[in-house]
Amino acid sequence: MISLKITAALLILLLIIKLTDKSLSYFWHSIDENYVISRLKLNAVSIDFLSSISEKYFHNYVISFIKEKFKNNEVTDFSQSKDSSVTHVLNSKSGNYTYLGIKKIVLENHELSTFNDSNSINEDYIYKFIGTMAHDNVKRGIIITNGNLNPHAKKILKSLSPKMRIVSINGLSLTKLIWKEGCK
Repeated sequence: MISLKITAALLILLLIIKLTDKSLSYFWHSIDENYVISRLKLNAVSIDFLSSISEKYFHNYVISFIKEKFKNNEVTDFSQSKDSSVTHVLNSKSGNYTYLGIKKIVLENHELSTFNDSNSINEDYIYKFIGTMAHDNVKRGIIITNGNLNPHAKKILKSLSPKMRIVSINGLSLTKLIWKEGCK
């Protein structure tokens, strides 16, 4: 009879611990999410911070930044398209389009000094981006990442015809722009 009471008490205690853990997990997630949003609103960003936030927050923040900088343009979500390299389209009032490629890189140990596949946009992404632009007859593009472009990808961009212009903004340049110009 005593062992039955002890077993019941242990089960109740285990249930309480499990419920408390779920409540605290939600609470900590909420605090973490508010912290990220606050830092983004204050433009208190670094490459490490941009690397640590979720892809969703990175995309949303970059789009907010683009909308702030190009106020007279409309930004259309293109991420559900057949090509994942073009995520958004910047439409100017004059009818010109600029394709945006927003790519969050997961950085291992926040290492940006060496180029490898885990911290860089590679030439496959660039070819896909250029191919989509050429297919749709778009002449301008912007690629934004928290990481880098590998040397081959940079070489491809430099060798483009003057008729097609693609600007790349890596993590360091992005953080400098954010600190300099901000985003509301």
